[in-house]
Amino acid sequence: MNSDGKEVDKSGEWRLKDGETRCPKGKEREFVRPVAESQRINFSQILLDFQSGSEEFYVFPPNLSNHERAVIHNECRKYGFTSQSNGVGVERRITVSKPKAQGPDSSAFSLTFSGRGAGA
Repeated sequence: MNSDGKEVDKSGEWRLKDGETRCPKGKEREFVRPVAESQRINFSQILLDFQSGSEEFYVFPPNLSNHERAVIHNECRKYGFTSQSNGVGVERRITVSKPKAQGPDSSAFSLTFSGRGAGA
């Protein structure tokens, strides 16, 4: 409990940006999820392997905590992937997909050159 008698969520911590020791008015803080650095590196490696592979989707196992899933969603945004959590409870898992390839725009039309000038 804090000094106001309210419950404090200790599942993560707030850190000041830019190495500040206290938060001056108007400065931003960031929430750091309680996920080990080795686990974060593992998630990044999985996404790098997925990026260089030919698969269109990657499904993470369902045994991840909500903090781990949040870290994965954040990493997916960095790589330009789309991620979505599906399932309930212990069956909740993340499906990651690569961006769809940008092909020629089907709504575009082609112009042909007739070879005749304006004065012809």
